[in-house]
Amino acid sequence: MKEKRFLRILSAAAVAIGLLAGVAVACVAMVFPMAFSGRYPNLAVTLTETFSVSRGTQFLIRAFRSDGEIREVMEQGLYYTNFPEFEDLSGFADPADFSPESLIEYFTLKGTSFVGHVLVLHDPGAVELLVSPDLGRHGYSLSEFNEIYGLVAGINAGGYLDNDTMLGKGGIPAGSVIADGQVIWQSGTPDDKENLLGLTEEGVLVFGRWSATEAAEQLGLRDAVCFRPALVYQGQGLITRGTGGYGYAPRSAIGQRKDGTIIFVMLEGRRPTSIGATLLDVQNVLLDYGAYTGVLLDGGSCATLVFDRERVSRPVDIFGERPVPSAFGIRAENFRGGEEK
Repeated sequence: MKEKRFLRILSAAAVAIGLLAGVAVACVAMVFPMAFSGRYPNLAVTLTETFSVSRGTQFLIRAFRSDGEIREVMEQGLYYTNFPEFEDLSGFADPADFSPESLIEYFTLKGTSFVGHVLVLHDPGAVELLVSPDLGRHGYSLSEFNEIYGLVAGINAGGYLDNDTMLGKGGIPAGSVIADGQVIWQSGTPDDKENLLGLTEEGVLVFGRWSATEAAEQLGLRDAVCFRPALVYQGQGLITRGTGGYGYAPRSAIGQRKDGTIIFVMLEGRRPTSIGATLLDVQNVLLDYGAYTGVLLDGGSCATLVFDRERVSRPVDIFGERPVPSAFGIRAENFRGGEEK
């Protein structure tokens, strides 16, 4: 009896998946030719940006546009490609203004195209970079980081290179990694400039184009990963026209108020109830929560948030959470017992 019931459920699920797939194919068959007919240029740009950032949907765009045309659209949408080469960190938050508390606040929000989660962490010194124990071989999902470290707060951090399939291992970082003041992963030569974001020994969130050696030894970065772009600097949004490129997708970001408070932002996407967020959306959320500095983290299927030892965001992939090489978080052992909301 139980076996027959299981088979009926399995059959119903297969039919539902088939219907959804059929509807999706029908929508693509109708919408994409219309979008790329030349009559709706803005829609064509949005579709190109949105579907090009995910390896699983790039084939849809390539059916209508060449690689050169896709590259041209993506380049036109970006407001800049690399971080500035700051010679010092005086333009960022001043640790003398920090008033660390142990309070962690958790908020949910709803935008026009997304639902999201925000963590406000009032003790910047407790935030650290956590790296996969098997860095270079395979990554860990944020839930696995949580199981290992016991996180009262956590968000995925840098990107990775071994993501050529939906089952990528996520263990090879895209760029250098600094943890606890040491360069633990070197992507190129010690003098190669990279787009680095991270935290100083005093807990100041910074970004810049530096070599990993320079960032660790001369600028005193305690933790850092590679990703871009920056969205907020000195309290001002850096996207001043358009939406920043890259279309709509799940997004993660990290920000900091001038008083040191760290902000984790995770905006869900690729679902009927939450299509996704643009870079401008992320920038606006950071500014709404008082960011003085803000930088994008890896998004898409990697975007995940943990609060109070539980994952609060929903996985995008049907296979569940994606493994990632690194995460920013606060371990329970470093949380000094403040109130959690």
